[in-house]
Formats: sequence, C-alpha cells, structure tokens
Amino acid sequence: MALVTLMENEFISEAVPAQTLKTDMNKAGFTDIAVSLAVKSLLLKLMVEAHQLESDYGNRYTVYTVAPKGEEWLLANHGTAGLMRPPVCRS
Repeated sequence: MALVTLMENEFISEAVPAQTLKTDMNKAGFTDIAVSLAVKSLLLKLMVEAHQLESDYGNRYTVYTVAPKGEEWLLANHGTAGLMRPPVCRS
C-alpha cells in the first residue's frame, strides 16, 4: 500500500513528504508503526528512495520517491496492487 500511495502522490508532485505518506496511509486505516515498517521494507528492497530537503525556513525534512525497481514492480503487479476501489453497492 505504501508503494501505491507514493506513486499516487508522485502523480501530483515529484517527491512525497514523509508526513503526507503517513497521513494518507493513516486515512486508509494503517497505524503509524505499519507505515514505518512498510517504508523501511521498501527502502531495503530499493523500491523507494529517501531524500532530504530544506524548507524556506531552513527546516530539513524527508521526502520519498518511487525508485525504478518500485515502478517496475507496480507495472508487473498492477492487477493485484490495490489499484481498484471496491464497487459501491446501491440499494
């Protein structure tokens, strides 16, 4: 889910702040520890990359990008990567 969330956000901007990733995954029902473990796992698998940026006020923060290996995995697994929302039942 973290990889899908990063790719969704990269559609809007080139890099995704860690706080945005955490917020989006929390909204999807994941706990903070689940987000942390997912990101660490993706970093170890070289599917995402972490970068340090500096704000206009001099504060450093982490952003993530999907690495080529992560893009390849998403392209190969797009049928099972949670890319579809469940249909809405109308009564």
